[in-house]
Amino acid sequence: MKVRLAILTIIVYISSVCSAQDMVTDRPDQTESASIVPKLHFQLESGFDFTDANSLSDIKDVKSIQSLLRFGLTSALELRLGFSNETATLVSDPEGSVSNILNPGFKYRIFKGAGIIPDVAVMGSFLLPVKTDDADHFWSPEVRLAAQHDLLDVLSLGYNLALFWDNKNYDTQKFYSVTAGLNVIPKTCLFLEFFGENYKTPGNAGYIDFGFTYSIINNLQLDGYLGYGLNDNSNNMFWGVGFTVRLPK
Repeated sequence: MKVRLAILTIIVYISSVCSAQDMVTDRPDQTESASIVPKLHFQLESGFDFTDANSLSDIKDVKSIQSLLRFGLTSALELRLGFSNETATLVSDPEGSVSNILNPGFKYRIFKGAGIIPDVAVMGSFLLPVKTDDADHFWSPEVRLAAQHDLLDVLSLGYNLALFWDNKNYDTQKFYSVTAGLNVIPKTCLFLEFFGENYKTPGNAGYIDFGFTYSIINNLQLDGYLGYGLNDNSNNMFWGVGFTVRLPK
């Protein structure tokens, strides 16, 4: 387990996003891009996700519908509003629990790079429960640093580092990710990603996932991914499919 986490920690210094296509999206991988939606454009990213949960927890699996609406306010600033509908199947309760949560936030590009010099953006967000069966749900503020750059015509690299607080004790948790995107098939980007989370309890969790995005037209994109946990604290398996649309073109 320590070897795998050490590898993830080293790889965090390089990652990639599928930036050679007409649209740059923040799904389906866990790595947020440093790109901003064009000024006065709306971009909706939505999909279905399934997680086979860690056997050490009371949760068997989680089914969710995730949506993110992004609006380019300026050339360097976008406003974001996420929505998630999650249904968790519990070992102790066959009826499970349902949560509907809003996730307001922003992304601001603080540096425009070129070539091997990355674009850099800072992000901030928090959770706003609309309906949840979890009485202890916390508003979970998060700050994140995102970077991306192109090394070759077919390869673009980037990385994320985030801090978040998911309980009322304000214990600082950490998130880091790296993803490698390859554009060798017309209209298609393939990616491979590593990401990890560090919690005070139960500890470190590491994951690997891979997937694709496919541009049907300039402002409409499909995606899919499949991932696996790398240690005992990680969820077993997860997958998802989705789409992105941007208006106007």
